[in-house]
Amino acid sequence: MKSVFKIFLAFILAGFAFLFLIFLFFGIISILSDGKPEVKAHSVLTINFNSEIVERGIDDSFSSFDFLTQSNSSVIGMDDLKKALKAAKEDDNIDAIMLEYSGLMAGPSTLKDVRAMIEEFKIESDKPIYSYSEVYTQKSYYLASVSDSVFLQPSGLIELSGLSANVAYYKDMFGKIGIKPEIIRGSNNKFKSAVEPYIENEMSESNRLQLETLFGDLWSEYKSEIAASRKMKSSMIQAITDSFAVQSPNSALASGLVDDLRFEDEVRKSLMQATSAKSEDKINFIDFKTYNRSLDNAINTSKNRIAVIYAVGDIMGGRGDENTIGSETTMKAIRKARLDKKVKAIVLRVSSPGGSALASDVIWREMKLAKEAKPLVVSMGDYAASGGYYISAPADTIVAQSNTITGSIGIFMTLFTAEELVQDKMGIHYDVVKTSEFADLGALNRSLNENEKRKLQGMVDEGYGRFLSLVAEGRGLDSLYVDSIGQGRVWTGRRAIELGLADLEGNLDYAIDIAAGMAKLDKYKVITSPKIQTGIEKLMSTLNASSVKEDVLKEELGEYYHYIETLQKMKTWDAPQARMEYELIMN
Repeated sequence: MKSVFKIFLAFILAGFAFLFLIFLFFGIISILSDGKPEVKAHSVLTINFNSEIVERGIDDSFSSFDFLTQSNSSVIGMDDLKKALKAAKEDDNIDAIMLEYSGLMAGPSTLKDVRAMIEEFKIESDKPIYSYSEVYTQKSYYLASVSDSVFLQPSGLIELSGLSANVAYYKDMFGKIGIKPEIIRGSNNKFKSAVEPYIENEMSESNRLQLETLFGDLWSEYKSEIAASRKMKSSMIQAITDSFAVQSPNSALASGLVDDLRFEDEVRKSLMQATSAKSEDKINFIDFKTYNRSLDNAINTSKNRIAVIYAVGDIMGGRGDENTIGSETTMKAIRKARLDKKVKAIVLRVSSPGGSALASDVIWREMKLAKEAKPLVVSMGDYAASGGYYISAPADTIVAQSNTITGSIGIFMTLFTAEELVQDKMGIHYDVVKTSEFADLGALNRSLNENEKRKLQGMVDEGYGRFLSLVAEGRGLDSLYVDSIGQGRVWTGRRAIELGLADLEGNLDYAIDIAAGMAKLDKYKVITSPKIQTGIEKLMSTLNASSVKEDVLKEELGEYYHYIETLQKMKTWDAPQARMEYELIMN
Protein backbone atom coordinates (compact mmCIF):
# COMPACT_ATOMS: atom_id res chain seq x y z
CA MET A 1 0.00 0.00 0.00
CA LYS A 2 2.82 2.37 0.92
CA SER A 3 4.58 1.75 -2.41
CA VAL A 4 1.37 2.51 -4.34
CA PHE A 5 1.00 5.77 -2.41
CA LYS A 6 4.63 6.69 -3.14
CA ILE A 7 4.15 6.03 -6.85
CA PHE A 8 0.98 8.12 -6.86
CA LEU A 9 2.69 10.97 -5.01
CA ALA A 10 5.68 10.85 -7.36
CA PHE A 11 3.30 10.98 -10.33
CA ILE A 12 1.56 14.07 -8.93
CA LEU A 13 4.84 15.83 -8.19
CA ALA A 14 6.18 15.01 -11.65
CA GLY A 15 3.03 16.49 -13.18
CA PHE A 16 3.45 19.70 -11.20
CA ALA A 17 7.12 19.90 -12.16
CA PHE A 18 6.27 19.43 -15.84
CA LEU A 19 3.63 22.16 -15.77
CA PHE A 20 6.02 24.46 -13.93
CA LEU A 21 8.76 23.96 -16.54
CA ILE A 22 6.31 24.67 -19.37
CA PHE A 23 5.18 27.81 -17.59
CA LEU A 24 8.78 28.84 -16.94
CA PHE A 25 9.78 28.25 -20.58
CA PHE A 26 7.02 30.38 -22.02
CA GLY A 27 7.58 33.01 -19.32
CA ILE A 28 11.24 33.35 -20.27
CA ILE A 29 10.39 33.47 -23.98
CA SER A 30 7.83 36.19 -23.31
CA ILE A 31 10.23 38.30 -21.26
CA LEU A 32 13.12 37.94 -23.69
CA SER A 33 10.93 38.79 -26.65
CA ASP A 34 9.94 42.12 -25.15
CA GLY A 35 13.18 43.72 -26.29
CA LYS A 36 14.23 47.23 -25.44
CA PRO A 37 11.19 49.36 -24.53
CA GLU A 38 10.45 52.46 -26.60
CA VAL A 39 9.97 55.80 -24.86
CA LYS A 40 7.46 57.78 -26.89
CA ALA A 41 7.45 61.55 -27.12
CA HIS A 42 5.44 63.40 -24.44
CA SER A 43 5.56 60.46 -21.99
CA VAL A 44 4.71 60.46 -18.28
CA LEU A 45 7.13 58.62 -16.02
CA THR A 46 5.10 56.77 -13.36
CA ILE A 47 6.27 55.58 -9.96
CA ASN A 48 3.83 53.61 -7.85
CA PHE A 49 5.06 53.39 -4.29
CA ASN A 50 3.16 50.20 -3.60
CA SER A 51 5.60 48.12 -1.60
CA GLU A 52 8.89 48.11 0.26
CA ILE A 53 11.72 50.39 -0.82
CA VAL A 54 15.03 48.53 -0.60
CA GLU A 55 18.64 49.55 -1.09
CA ARG A 56 19.15 47.71 -4.37
CA GLY A 57 16.80 46.55 -7.07
CA ILE A 58 17.49 43.72 -9.50
CA ASP A 59 18.64 44.72 -12.96
CA ASP A 60 17.21 41.92 -15.10
CA SER A 61 13.70 42.05 -16.54
CA PHE A 62 12.98 38.48 -15.46
CA SER A 63 12.99 39.59 -11.84
CA SER A 64 9.95 41.79 -12.31
CA PHE A 65 7.59 38.80 -12.24
CA ASP A 66 6.78 36.93 -9.03
CA PHE A 67 5.94 33.36 -9.97
CA LEU A 68 4.55 32.59 -6.55
CA THR A 69 1.90 35.32 -6.57
CA GLN A 70 1.59 35.42 -10.38
CA SER A 71 2.05 39.18 -10.38
CA ASN A 72 4.69 41.80 -11.06
CA SER A 73 7.11 42.23 -8.19
CA SER A 74 6.66 45.60 -6.57
CA VAL A 75 9.86 45.84 -4.53
CA ILE A 76 11.45 49.19 -5.32
CA GLY A 77 15.22 49.65 -5.40
CA MET A 78 16.59 53.07 -4.46
CA ASP A 79 19.30 52.63 -7.09
CA ASP A 80 16.62 52.04 -9.74
CA LEU A 81 14.73 55.18 -8.68
CA LYS A 82 17.91 57.23 -8.79
CA LYS A 83 18.76 55.94 -12.27
CA ALA A 84 15.28 56.70 -13.66
CA LEU A 85 14.96 60.18 -12.14
CA LYS A 86 18.47 61.19 -13.18
CA ALA A 87 17.84 60.17 -16.80
CA ALA A 88 14.33 61.63 -16.92
CA LYS A 89 15.63 65.09 -16.03
CA GLU A 90 17.46 65.29 -19.37
CA ASP A 91 15.10 63.17 -21.48
CA ASP A 92 13.05 65.28 -23.91
CA ASN A 93 10.56 62.43 -24.24
CA ILE A 94 9.56 62.70 -20.56
CA ASP A 95 7.18 65.60 -19.94
CA ALA A 96 6.04 64.88 -16.37
CA ILE A 97 6.22 62.51 -13.43
CA MET A 98 3.23 60.83 -11.80
CA LEU A 99 3.62 59.49 -8.26
CA GLU A 100 1.04 57.14 -6.76
CA TYR A 101 0.89 55.56 -3.30
CA SER A 102 -0.79 52.32 -2.25
CA GLY A 103 1.28 50.41 0.30
CA LEU A 104 4.61 52.14 0.84
CA MET A 105 7.03 50.58 3.32
CA ALA A 106 10.33 52.25 4.16
CA GLY A 107 12.49 53.42 7.04
CA PRO A 108 13.05 57.10 7.92
CA SER A 109 16.41 57.53 6.18
CA THR A 110 15.22 55.69 3.07
CA LEU A 111 12.25 58.03 2.82
CA LYS A 112 14.55 61.02 3.18
CA ASP A 113 16.82 59.72 0.40
CA VAL A 114 13.91 59.12 -1.98
CA ARG A 115 12.36 62.50 -1.18
CA ALA A 116 15.69 64.17 -1.91
CA MET A 117 15.81 62.43 -5.32
CA ILE A 118 12.34 63.73 -6.20
CA GLU A 119 13.20 67.21 -4.94
CA GLU A 120 16.41 67.26 -7.00
CA PHE A 121 14.38 66.38 -10.11
CA LYS A 122 11.96 69.18 -9.27
CA ILE A 123 14.73 71.76 -8.84
CA GLU A 124 16.87 70.76 -11.82
CA SER A 125 14.07 70.31 -14.38
CA ASP A 126 11.01 72.33 -15.32
CA LYS A 127 8.87 69.20 -15.59
CA PRO A 128 5.83 68.98 -13.30
CA ILE A 129 5.50 66.34 -10.59
CA TYR A 130 2.02 65.12 -9.69
CA SER A 131 1.06 63.01 -6.66
CA TYR A 132 -2.22 61.14 -6.33
CA SER A 133 -3.62 58.78 -3.74
CA GLU A 134 -6.87 57.64 -2.20
CA VAL A 135 -5.16 57.51 1.19
CA TYR A 136 -1.93 59.24 2.18
CA THR A 137 -0.13 57.66 5.12
CA GLN A 138 2.36 59.83 6.99
CA LYS A 139 5.27 58.36 5.07
CA SER A 140 3.60 58.60 1.66
CA TYR A 141 2.51 62.18 2.33
CA TYR A 142 6.10 63.00 3.30
CA LEU A 143 7.13 62.04 -0.25
CA ALA A 144 4.09 63.58 -1.91
CA SER A 145 4.54 66.96 -0.22
CA VAL A 146 7.53 67.80 -2.41
CA SER A 147 5.41 67.46 -5.60
CA ASP A 148 4.20 70.43 -7.61
CA SER A 149 0.61 69.22 -7.26
CA VAL A 150 -0.81 66.94 -4.56
CA PHE A 151 -4.21 65.43 -5.37
CA LEU A 152 -6.46 63.47 -3.00
CA GLN A 153 -9.44 61.34 -3.93
CA PRO A 154 -12.64 63.26 -2.94
CA SER A 155 -13.55 60.62 -0.35
CA GLY A 156 -9.98 59.89 0.70
CA LEU A 157 -7.98 60.93 3.73
CA ILE A 158 -4.55 61.88 5.03
CA GLU A 159 -3.31 59.92 8.04
CA LEU A 160 -1.41 62.74 9.73
CA SER A 161 -1.32 62.17 13.46
CA GLY A 162 2.30 62.23 14.65
CA LEU A 163 4.60 59.50 15.93
CA SER A 164 4.02 57.09 18.78
CA ALA A 165 5.39 53.92 20.32
CA ASN A 166 2.91 51.50 21.85
CA VAL A 167 5.02 48.90 23.64
CA ALA A 168 3.49 45.68 24.96
CA TYR A 169 4.78 44.33 28.31
CA TYR A 170 4.60 40.63 29.23
CA LYS A 171 5.85 40.37 32.82
CA ASP A 172 2.48 39.49 34.36
CA MET A 173 1.56 37.17 31.50
CA PHE A 174 4.79 35.21 31.91
CA GLY A 175 4.16 35.04 35.65
CA LYS A 176 0.66 33.61 35.15
CA ILE A 177 1.76 30.87 32.79
CA GLY A 178 4.93 30.02 34.71
CA ILE A 179 7.65 31.29 32.35
CA LYS A 180 10.60 33.18 33.75
CA PRO A 181 12.72 35.42 31.49
CA GLU A 182 16.38 35.34 32.49
CA ILE A 183 17.75 38.71 31.35
CA ILE A 184 21.41 39.63 31.35
CA ARG A 185 22.49 43.01 30.00
CA GLY A 186 25.47 45.28 30.56
CA SER A 187 25.56 46.33 34.21
CA ASN A 188 24.88 49.98 33.40
CA ASN A 189 23.06 49.50 30.08
CA LYS A 190 19.92 51.20 31.38
CA PHE A 191 18.89 52.34 27.90
CA LYS A 192 19.19 48.85 26.42
CA SER A 193 15.48 48.35 26.65
CA ALA A 194 14.94 45.47 24.22
CA VAL A 195 14.50 43.19 27.21
CA GLU A 196 12.20 45.48 29.24
CA PRO A 197 8.90 44.05 27.97
CA TYR A 198 9.75 40.68 29.52
CA ILE A 199 10.67 41.89 33.02
CA GLU A 200 8.52 45.00 33.50
CA ASN A 201 4.89 46.04 33.20
CA GLU A 202 5.59 49.58 32.07
CA MET A 203 8.23 51.68 30.36
CA SER A 204 11.31 52.64 32.37
CA GLU A 205 12.10 56.31 32.78
CA SER A 206 15.35 55.91 30.85
CA ASN A 207 13.58 54.29 27.91
CA ARG A 208 10.85 56.91 27.97
CA LEU A 209 13.52 59.63 27.90
CA GLN A 210 15.33 58.19 24.88
CA LEU A 211 12.13 57.54 22.93
CA GLU A 212 10.79 61.03 23.63
CA THR A 213 14.07 62.53 22.44
CA LEU A 214 14.26 60.26 19.39
CA PHE A 215 10.65 60.76 18.33
CA GLY A 216 10.91 64.49 18.99
CA ASP A 217 13.90 64.78 16.66
CA LEU A 218 12.30 62.68 13.91
CA TRP A 219 8.97 64.49 14.12
CA SER A 220 10.55 67.93 14.16
CA GLU A 221 12.41 67.19 10.94
CA TYR A 222 9.33 65.62 9.35
CA LYS A 223 7.24 68.73 10.08
CA SER A 224 9.86 71.22 8.95
CA GLU A 225 10.48 69.53 5.60
CA ILE A 226 6.77 69.21 4.79
CA ALA A 227 6.13 72.79 5.89
CA ALA A 228 8.93 74.10 3.66
CA SER A 229 7.59 72.22 0.62
CA ARG A 230 3.99 73.29 1.21
CA LYS A 231 4.98 76.88 2.11
CA MET A 232 3.52 76.55 5.57
CA LYS A 233 4.85 77.02 9.09
CA SER A 234 5.98 73.96 11.03
CA SER A 235 3.68 75.06 13.85
CA MET A 236 0.74 74.75 11.45
CA ILE A 237 1.57 71.07 10.84
CA GLN A 238 1.69 70.54 14.60
CA ALA A 239 -1.65 72.31 15.05
CA ILE A 240 -3.22 70.10 12.37
CA THR A 241 -2.05 66.91 14.09
CA ASP A 242 -2.95 68.12 17.58
CA SER A 243 -6.52 68.90 16.51
CA PHE A 244 -6.85 65.97 14.11
CA ALA A 245 -7.89 68.56 11.57
CA VAL A 246 -7.56 66.46 8.42
CA GLN A 247 -10.20 63.88 9.20
CA SER A 248 -12.07 64.87 6.03
CA PRO A 249 -10.88 65.59 2.46
CA ASN A 250 -12.31 69.12 2.55
CA SER A 251 -10.38 69.96 5.71
CA ALA A 252 -7.20 68.59 4.11
CA LEU A 253 -7.84 70.91 1.17
CA ALA A 254 -8.67 73.89 3.40
CA SER A 255 -5.51 73.39 5.46
CA GLY A 256 -3.32 73.52 2.36
CA LEU A 257 -2.01 69.96 2.62
CA VAL A 258 -3.43 69.09 -0.81
CA ASP A 259 -3.96 71.19 -3.92
CA ASP A 260 -7.25 69.68 -5.06
CA LEU A 261 -9.72 66.83 -4.54
CA ARG A 262 -9.89 64.79 -7.73
CA PHE A 263 -10.83 61.41 -9.08
CA GLU A 264 -8.14 59.60 -11.04
CA ASP A 265 -9.70 60.50 -14.39
CA GLU A 266 -9.60 64.17 -13.40
CA VAL A 267 -5.91 63.86 -12.57
CA ARG A 268 -5.40 62.43 -16.04
CA LYS A 269 -6.86 65.62 -17.50
CA SER A 270 -4.05 67.55 -15.86
CA LEU A 271 -1.61 65.11 -17.43
CA MET A 272 -3.25 65.70 -20.82
CA GLN A 273 -2.42 69.38 -20.49
CA ALA A 274 1.15 68.65 -19.39
CA THR A 275 1.77 66.29 -22.32
CA SER A 276 -0.45 67.88 -24.98
CA ALA A 277 -2.32 64.58 -25.31
CA LYS A 278 -5.68 64.86 -27.11
CA SER A 279 -7.45 62.32 -24.85
CA GLU A 280 -6.89 60.19 -21.75
CA ASP A 281 -6.09 57.09 -23.75
CA LYS A 282 -3.45 58.99 -25.71
CA ILE A 283 -1.30 59.71 -22.64
CA ASN A 284 1.92 57.74 -22.86
CA PHE A 285 2.61 56.25 -19.44
CA ILE A 286 5.87 54.43 -18.77
CA ASP A 287 6.72 52.75 -15.47
CA PHE A 288 10.14 53.67 -14.08
CA LYS A 289 11.35 50.05 -14.19
CA THR A 290 10.41 49.75 -17.85
CA TYR A 291 11.96 53.15 -18.46
CA ASN A 292 15.25 51.98 -16.96
CA ARG A 293 15.36 49.09 -19.43
CA SER A 294 15.13 51.61 -22.26
CA LEU A 295 18.28 53.40 -21.15
CA ASP A 296 21.73 52.74 -22.55
CA ASN A 297 24.19 51.81 -19.86
CA ALA A 298 27.26 54.02 -20.09
CA ILE A 299 30.51 52.06 -20.25
CA ASN A 300 33.00 53.15 -17.61
CA THR A 301 36.52 52.20 -18.66
CA SER A 302 38.30 53.60 -15.61
CA LYS A 303 40.70 51.16 -13.97
CA ASN A 304 40.23 52.85 -10.59
CA ARG A 305 37.37 51.49 -8.54
CA ILE A 306 35.46 52.33 -5.41
CA ALA A 307 33.92 49.28 -3.78
CA VAL A 308 30.49 49.83 -2.23
CA ILE A 309 29.68 46.95 0.10
CA TYR A 310 26.10 46.66 1.31
CA ALA A 311 25.47 45.50 4.88
CA VAL A 312 21.69 45.40 5.17
CA GLY A 313 19.55 43.61 7.76
CA ASP A 314 20.23 41.59 10.89
CA ILE A 315 23.82 40.62 11.65
CA MET A 316 24.32 36.88 11.98
CA GLY A 317 27.02 34.28 11.64
CA GLY A 318 27.69 32.49 8.36
CA ARG A 319 26.40 33.44 4.93
CA GLY A 320 23.95 36.26 4.34
CA ASP A 321 22.00 37.69 1.43
CA GLU A 322 20.63 41.09 0.33
CA ASN A 323 18.37 41.11 3.43
CA THR A 324 20.78 39.81 6.09
CA ILE A 325 24.37 40.53 7.06
CA GLY A 326 26.21 37.22 7.24
CA SER A 327 29.61 37.58 8.91
CA GLU A 328 31.23 35.22 6.40
CA THR A 329 29.72 36.90 3.33
CA THR A 330 30.44 40.45 4.50
CA MET A 331 33.95 39.65 5.75
CA LYS A 332 34.87 38.08 2.40
CA ALA A 333 33.45 41.05 0.47
CA ILE A 334 35.50 43.54 2.53
CA ARG A 335 38.61 41.35 2.26
CA LYS A 336 38.25 41.05 -1.50
CA ALA A 337 38.00 44.83 -1.82
CA ARG A 338 40.97 45.29 0.52
CA LEU A 339 43.21 42.97 -1.52
CA ASP A 340 42.06 44.20 -4.94
CA LYS A 341 44.69 46.70 -6.20
CA LYS A 342 42.15 48.27 -8.58
CA VAL A 343 39.95 49.21 -5.59
CA LYS A 344 41.26 52.52 -4.26
CA ALA A 345 38.63 53.11 -1.55
CA ILE A 346 35.86 51.22 0.23
CA VAL A 347 32.39 52.41 1.25
CA LEU A 348 30.39 50.23 3.62
CA ARG A 349 26.67 50.96 3.32
CA VAL A 350 25.15 50.00 6.67
CA SER A 351 21.42 49.68 7.31
CA SER A 352 21.13 47.38 10.29
CA PRO A 353 19.65 47.32 13.82
CA GLY A 354 22.44 44.94 14.84
CA GLY A 355 22.35 41.30 15.85
CA SER A 356 24.97 38.79 16.95
CA ALA A 357 27.81 40.38 18.92
CA LEU A 358 30.20 37.64 17.77
CA ALA A 359 29.34 38.10 14.10
CA SER A 360 29.72 41.87 14.50
CA ASP A 361 33.21 41.35 15.93
CA VAL A 362 34.19 39.17 12.96
CA ILE A 363 33.17 41.92 10.54
CA TRP A 364 34.81 44.61 12.71
CA ARG A 365 38.18 42.87 12.37
CA GLU A 366 38.03 42.92 8.59
CA MET A 367 36.96 46.59 8.66
CA LYS A 368 39.99 47.44 10.81
CA LEU A 369 42.31 45.71 8.34
CA ALA A 370 40.64 47.52 5.44
CA LYS A 371 41.17 50.90 7.11
CA GLU A 372 44.89 50.17 7.39
CA ALA A 373 45.06 49.41 3.65
CA LYS A 374 42.98 52.14 1.97
CA PRO A 375 40.38 54.88 2.62
CA LEU A 376 37.32 53.49 4.38
CA VAL A 377 34.00 55.34 4.60
CA VAL A 378 30.72 54.22 6.19
CA SER A 379 27.37 55.40 4.83
CA MET A 380 24.54 54.91 7.33
CA GLY A 381 21.02 54.18 6.09
CA ASP A 382 17.85 53.73 8.14
CA TYR A 383 19.69 52.08 11.02
CA ALA A 384 23.30 51.68 12.03
CA ALA A 385 22.62 50.75 15.62
CA SER A 386 24.27 48.44 18.15
CA GLY A 387 25.97 45.78 15.99
CA GLY A 388 25.39 48.09 13.02
CA TYR A 389 27.44 50.74 14.81
CA TYR A 390 29.97 48.15 16.00
CA ILE A 391 30.97 47.35 12.41
CA SER A 392 30.95 51.05 11.46
CA ALA A 393 33.27 52.28 14.20
CA PRO A 394 36.65 51.57 12.49
CA ALA A 395 35.89 53.78 9.45
CA ASP A 396 37.95 56.88 8.60
CA THR A 397 34.73 58.82 8.05
CA ILE A 398 31.13 58.04 9.03
CA VAL A 399 28.37 59.69 6.99
CA ALA A 400 24.83 59.55 8.40
CA GLN A 401 21.50 60.99 7.41
CA SER A 402 20.01 63.41 9.91
CA ASN A 403 17.27 60.88 10.72
CA THR A 404 19.41 57.75 10.70
CA ILE A 405 18.91 55.82 13.94
CA THR A 406 22.27 54.89 15.37
CA GLY A 407 24.19 54.38 18.61
CA SER A 408 22.61 51.76 20.90
CA ILE A 409 26.08 50.82 22.14
CA GLY A 410 25.28 47.93 24.48
CA ILE A 411 24.93 44.15 24.80
CA PHE A 412 22.34 41.79 26.25
CA MET A 413 21.27 38.16 26.22
CA THR A 414 17.96 36.52 27.02
CA LEU A 415 17.04 33.05 28.27
CA PHE A 416 13.57 31.76 29.04
CA THR A 417 13.00 29.09 31.67
CA ALA A 418 9.73 27.41 32.59
CA GLU A 419 10.29 25.64 35.91
CA GLU A 420 6.92 26.67 37.35
CA LEU A 421 5.04 25.86 34.15
CA VAL A 422 6.67 22.48 33.64
CA GLN A 423 6.79 21.27 37.25
CA ASP A 424 3.96 22.94 39.17
CA LYS A 425 1.35 23.34 36.45
CA MET A 426 2.08 20.45 34.11
CA GLY A 427 3.38 17.97 36.65
CA ILE A 428 6.52 17.13 34.68
CA HIS A 429 9.61 16.40 36.73
CA TYR A 430 13.18 16.27 35.49
CA ASP A 431 16.30 14.63 36.83
CA VAL A 432 19.78 15.23 35.48
CA VAL A 433 23.18 13.58 35.22
CA LYS A 434 26.05 15.89 34.28
CA THR A 435 29.83 15.87 34.15
CA SER A 436 30.37 19.50 35.15
CA GLU A 437 28.62 22.29 37.01
CA PHE A 438 27.45 24.23 33.94
CA ALA A 439 26.63 21.32 31.63
CA ASP A 440 22.86 21.98 31.81
CA LEU A 441 23.03 25.79 31.82
CA GLY A 442 19.95 27.21 30.12
CA ALA A 443 17.83 24.11 30.62
CA LEU A 444 14.13 24.86 30.23
CA ASN A 445 13.09 23.08 33.39
CA ARG A 446 14.96 25.22 35.92
CA SER A 447 15.88 28.81 36.65
CA LEU A 448 19.46 30.04 36.56
CA ASN A 449 21.29 29.83 39.87
CA GLU A 450 23.29 32.76 41.22
CA ASN A 451 26.62 31.37 40.10
CA GLU A 452 25.34 30.94 36.54
CA LYS A 453 23.95 34.49 36.54
CA ARG A 454 27.33 35.85 37.68
CA LYS A 455 29.13 33.98 34.91
CA LEU A 456 26.74 35.19 32.21
CA GLN A 457 26.78 38.74 33.59
CA GLY A 458 30.56 38.70 33.47
CA MET A 459 30.48 37.54 29.85
CA VAL A 460 28.03 40.29 28.85
CA ASP A 461 29.96 42.98 30.77
CA GLU A 462 33.18 41.88 29.09
CA GLY A 463 31.46 42.14 25.69
CA TYR A 464 30.21 45.63 26.52
CA GLY A 465 33.68 46.67 27.65
CA ARG A 466 35.12 45.50 24.36
CA PHE A 467 32.38 47.36 22.48
CA LEU A 468 33.31 50.58 24.31
CA SER A 469 37.03 50.17 23.65
CA LEU A 470 36.52 49.50 19.93
CA VAL A 471 34.31 52.58 19.54
CA ALA A 472 36.78 54.69 21.52
CA GLU A 473 39.66 53.45 19.37
CA GLY A 474 37.82 53.93 16.08
CA ARG A 475 36.45 57.37 16.89
CA GLY A 476 39.43 58.70 18.83
CA LEU A 477 37.35 59.16 21.98
CA ASP A 478 37.79 58.39 25.65
CA SER A 479 36.14 55.14 26.79
CA LEU A 480 34.46 56.83 29.74
CA TYR A 481 32.92 59.37 27.39
CA VAL A 482 31.71 56.63 25.05
CA ASP A 483 30.13 54.91 28.05
CA SER A 484 28.34 58.14 29.01
CA ILE A 485 26.67 58.33 25.57
CA GLY A 486 26.42 54.55 25.24
CA GLN A 487 24.59 52.36 27.77
CA GLY A 488 22.34 51.17 24.95
CA ARG A 489 20.98 54.62 24.08
CA VAL A 490 19.86 55.34 20.51
CA TRP A 491 20.47 58.64 18.74
CA THR A 492 19.48 60.27 15.48
CA GLY A 493 22.24 60.79 12.94
CA ARG A 494 22.26 64.53 13.58
CA ARG A 495 22.79 64.05 17.32
CA ALA A 496 25.38 61.35 16.64
CA ILE A 497 27.41 63.91 14.67
CA GLU A 498 27.18 66.37 17.55
CA LEU A 499 28.33 63.66 19.97
CA GLY A 500 31.26 62.51 17.82
CA LEU A 501 29.78 59.14 16.86
CA ALA A 502 29.53 60.24 13.21
CA ASP A 503 31.27 62.89 11.12
CA LEU A 504 29.10 64.24 8.33
CA GLU A 505 25.48 64.41 7.21
CA GLY A 506 24.62 63.00 3.82
CA ASN A 507 23.54 60.08 1.66
CA LEU A 508 25.38 57.24 -0.06
CA ASP A 509 26.40 59.37 -3.06
CA TYR A 510 27.99 61.88 -0.71
CA ALA A 511 29.87 59.09 1.06
CA ILE A 512 31.20 57.85 -2.30
CA ASP A 513 32.32 61.39 -3.18
CA ILE A 514 34.20 61.60 0.14
CA ALA A 515 35.87 58.25 -0.51
CA ALA A 516 36.89 59.41 -3.99
CA GLY A 517 38.37 62.59 -2.53
CA MET A 518 40.32 60.66 0.09
CA ALA A 519 41.71 58.42 -2.65
CA LYS A 520 42.38 61.46 -4.89
CA LEU A 521 40.29 60.05 -7.73
CA ASP A 522 38.74 62.15 -10.50
CA LYS A 523 37.50 59.19 -12.54
CA TYR A 524 36.46 55.88 -11.09
CA LYS A 525 34.04 52.99 -11.43
CA VAL A 526 31.73 52.01 -8.60
CA ILE A 527 31.44 48.27 -8.01
CA THR A 528 28.97 46.76 -5.58
CA SER A 529 28.82 43.62 -3.44
CA PRO A 530 27.68 41.19 -2.16
CA LYS A 531 26.05 39.84 -5.29
CA ILE A 532 22.25 39.93 -5.19
CA GLN A 533 20.05 37.23 -6.62
CA THR A 534 18.95 37.49 -10.22
CA GLY A 535 15.36 36.88 -11.22
CA ILE A 536 16.13 33.25 -12.12
CA GLU A 537 17.87 32.67 -8.81
CA LYS A 538 14.93 34.16 -6.92
CA LEU A 539 12.60 31.95 -8.89
CA MET A 540 14.56 28.85 -7.95
CA SER A 541 14.57 29.91 -4.30
CA THR A 542 10.77 29.96 -4.30
CA LEU A 543 10.87 26.19 -4.70
CA ASN A 544 12.16 26.04 -1.12
CA ALA A 545 9.29 25.34 1.29
CA SER A 546 10.42 27.87 3.91
CA SER A 547 10.82 30.52 1.24
CA VAL A 548 7.30 29.87 -0.05
CA LYS A 549 5.93 30.13 3.50
CA GLU A 550 7.78 33.42 4.04
CA ASP A 551 6.55 34.88 0.74
CA VAL A 552 2.95 33.91 1.47
CA LEU A 553 3.11 35.49 4.94
CA LYS A 554 4.60 38.69 3.51
CA GLU A 555 1.89 38.81 0.86
CA GLU A 556 -0.93 38.29 3.38
CA LEU A 557 0.37 40.30 6.33
CA GLY A 558 2.01 43.19 4.49
CA GLU A 559 3.78 45.55 6.91
CA TYR A 560 2.53 43.45 9.86
CA TYR A 561 4.90 40.64 8.79
CA HIS A 562 7.58 42.68 10.59
CA TYR A 563 6.15 41.73 13.98
CA ILE A 564 6.15 37.99 13.19
CA GLU A 565 9.72 38.32 11.97
CA THR A 566 10.77 40.00 15.23
CA LEU A 567 9.31 37.14 17.30
CA GLN A 568 11.27 34.66 15.18
CA LYS A 569 14.49 36.59 15.77
CA MET A 570 14.01 36.36 19.54
CA LYS A 571 14.76 32.64 19.35
CA THR A 572 18.43 33.51 18.83
CA TRP A 573 18.77 35.94 21.72
CA ASP A 574 20.26 33.35 24.08
CA ALA A 575 23.67 34.39 22.71
CA PRO A 576 25.11 37.88 23.38
CA GLN A 577 23.29 40.43 21.20
CA ALA A 578 24.46 43.79 19.98
CA ARG A 579 20.98 44.71 18.82
CA MET A 580 18.85 47.85 18.88
CA GLU A 581 15.74 47.87 21.00
CA TYR A 582 13.24 48.72 18.33
CA GLU A 583 12.90 48.85 14.59
CA LEU A 584 10.69 51.90 14.26
CA ILE A 585 7.86 51.88 11.75
CA MET A 586 6.29 55.14 10.59
CA ASN A 587 2.70 54.77 9.45
